[in-house]
Amino acid sequence: LLEHAMSPKIEARMVEVLGRPGTCPHGNPIPGMGYELPKDLVTLDSIEDGEAVIEVVTEEAELDLRLLHFLDVNGVRPGVHVRVLEHAPFNQTTTLQVGERTVTLGLAAAHKILARRAVASRNGTS
Repeated sequence: LLEHAMSPKIEARMVEVLGRPGTCPHGNPIPGMGYELPKDLVTLDSIEDGEAVIEVVTEEAELDLRLLHFLDVNGVRPGVHVRVLEHAPFNQTTTLQVGERTVTLGLAAAHKILARRAVASRNGTS
């Protein structure tokens, strides 16, 4: 809404001050900045097990302030490395290791988070 209330000059200055970001803090592309999401991103609920890097908390997830708060408090945000421990379809959950914390999300919430599968290094770690 703020974009409708500011002049193009103020908007241009804000973009410069912020370092010309291509995405919002949740990883979603900012219109007009020329950034496109990488094609290799997948929803968190589609990663069976293993390491991943959170890249985007989707705009759909941004609409749910309680979900955003939960993700923030639990460290599930763009740039964070996680390990997918389990998907439990019988109770509709995905369990992650985020740092030292175990975090359980509903499958619907996990579907609103885009991640990149982490690539293992030569010594077998991510």
